[in-house]
Amino acid sequence: MRDTANVCTATTASVTHNLLAAPSLTVIAARDTCSTTGLFRLQVSVSGAPDRYSITATGANPMPGFADIVDQVLANGTTQLLVPFPNTVDSGTYTFQMSVRHSAGSNTSPSVCTSTQNFTVRILKPSQLDSISPSMTTICNGSSATLIAYGYKSPGAVWRWYRSSCGGTLVATGDTITVAPTATTTYYVRAEAGTACPATTCLTVTVNVDPMPLKPYAGADQALCNATVFTTAATYTSSATAGIWSQPAGGTAVFTNPNINITTVTGIAPGTSATLIWSVVRGACTSPADTVIFTNLAPIANNTIGPNQVICLGSPAAAIGMPAGSPTGGNGTYTYQWYSSPNGVTSFTLISSATGATYNPGSITTTTYYRRVVTSGCTSTSNVVQIKVARNAPVVASTPPAVTVNCVTGTDYTTNFGTPTFTHADNIPVTVTYSDATTTAGCNSVITRTWRATDSCGRYVETSQAVNIQDTTKPVFNGSRPADATVDCDAIPLQPDMTATDNCSVATVTKHERTQAIAGSACASNYQIIRTWIAADACGNRDSVVQTITVQDTTRPTFTTPAPADTTVQCSAIPAQPDLTASDNCTPAAGIVITKRERIEPATGSTCANNYTLVRTGSHVTFAVT
Repeated sequence: MRDTANVCTATTASVTHNLLAAPSLTVIAARDTCSTTGLFRLQVSVSGAPDRYSITATGANPMPGFADIVDQVLANGTTQLLVPFPNTVDSGTYTFQMSVRHSAGSNTSPSVCTSTQNFTVRILKPSQLDSISPSMTTICNGSSATLIAYGYKSPGAVWRWYRSSCGGTLVATGDTITVAPTATTTYYVRAEAGTACPATTCLTVTVNVDPMPLKPYAGADQALCNATVFTTAATYTSSATAGIWSQPAGGTAVFTNPNINITTVTGIAPGTSATLIWSVVRGACTSPADTVIFTNLAPIANNTIGPNQVICLGSPAAAIGMPAGSPTGGNGTYTYQWYSSPNGVTSFTLISSATGATYNPGSITTTTYYRRVVTSGCTSTSNVVQIKVARNAPVVASTPPAVTVNCVTGTDYTTNFGTPTFTHADNIPVTVTYSDATTTAGCNSVITRTWRATDSCGRYVETSQAVNIQDTTKPVFNGSRPADATVDCDAIPLQPDMTATDNCSVATVTKHERTQAIAGSACASNYQIIRTWIAADACGNRDSVVQTITVQDTTRPTFTTPAPADTTVQCSAIPAQPDLTASDNCTPAAGIVITKRERIEPATGSTCANNYTLVRTGSHVTFAVT
């Protein structure tokens, strides 16, 4: 430093700089280390004469619980370090950092005099054999056993299996091995090789070998008919006193006790079979199996024969057949035997020659009963068939009574016939025919129907019913009768014709007329006409209608000569009253009575007695006399 203003007196000092070579660090290797040691060995190479080192757990996977080593003395020429670590850490690869430095000058420029390198260390936990499964086992000669070692293996370690002892005869390596000794053998196992940790302790397992029993006998096959229970008949072999029954998958058999040789079996449905498997057990060995088949035959069904027959004496019977077809069930092979009986209940006798599915009795003279026995593993007896020899004729059970009906033209009188009934003591069907015959007696007729019931043997019986046809119905007039009427004597109508209809024959109509006086009437022209029409049929049935016509005279006669003219005459010249003639619509001229009458009436306005009016009646003429 200097004083540029030359105020101070100048002084000088000297400084010495020591130049050190930069240190260099190479971590050559960190060996795999067993965790139980608590130390890992670190090989290093350094140059530049560093005298201090530090190791810290850092990076991607720093070791938990590691105590960092900070600024420890590094002896000159060091190539290997023993680094302590917690012996409780798990296996794994851990990341560290190591640095070396010079102790001189480190305070002024430490980064210049320091060398750093990252490295990894793999820590391994020791293998541990916990157990062997199974701990002891027994197998049958000819079979195998699987042995499994359980525990922890360090990386690179393997389980090694030996006979005699660990390190003896090597059998196999691996977690699991399968062995098939022919005699009882002890096996040894431990974890070995490829690790920084030592081998584990040795564990053993013994495989006992039992001899195989001989194949037993399951018994003879059985076939029962519609059974609910079967009984086995198996045997033991090779000193075995236990066994086991089984069956193929899907089997339905149920064993009462599946572990003994003689037991009952259920669950085999009729019409099915069951294959049963029997093995005996000796120690760990189950013998080769023997099989037996139990067959539960379905009961014989459809053993039906027929039909019943009724035959005529001297006629052969038809063959007795199988109306529903052949039998079913059993073992499928059928044999037949026929029997006969006189009553169908007892005393059935074997027919030695009748061994077919059907039987033809031929001609028989008495009613006989038959049945058939079918054998097919099971036995079945059929229904009983009757072949009846007919000896009776049909019998009339009922006949409809006679019927009487009225005759109606166009009627089918046969619809009035009923239907008789017939019976037959031998239950033979009958054929019924009929014929009709008609007889006539006067107006009446009778239709007789005769029925004949004939059986298949030609025997018959007859019965008849009559329908009596009679005509008791009167004819019926067509239209209404003429109405009663009152007419003038000159207007009497003619009696008309009428017609009639009959239900059975042609009707004829006659007409009649008579007159009768009217009571209390003095006029001969007042009277009644009684007109009658009578309708009759061929059988004399009659009906009639009556009309009454009352005749009256209400019209006055009419003069046929003119009345004299009115005139005036002298009292001394009064002319005589002349006679007049008249006619009437009802009375003939000879019966008309003309009466002449006169009367005098005073002349109107005259006081003279000789002046008067002479009134003449009967002629309706008035004369005036003055």
